[in-house]
Amino acid sequence: MVPQVLRLFEDTSRGNIKSNVMPKVKTHSRAKKTFKVTGTGKITYRKPTRGHLLTKKSSKRKRALRVTGQVHPTNLDFVKRLLRLK
Repeated sequence: MVPQVLRLFEDTSRGNIKSNVMPKVKTHSRAKKTFKVTGTGKITYRKPTRGHLLTKKSSKRKRALRVTGQVHPTNLDFVKRLLRLK
């Protein structure tokens, strides 16, 4: 019989008892779908408002939306923390 205190650390899938369980570090789910890291280390994203209602947008505006955006240096630390790069 396992004491009540150690039951919190019990791994039921293998029947093992873990003494030190650290929480897993998880990447932000939306961030990993939104941002991509380039080979040089820059973080890019797809610009919004390009998915629908394109008839009312001018060609110039749609052309500008085609280009991928880069994360601004002021937001870089925050995005890197979401992606667990920092």
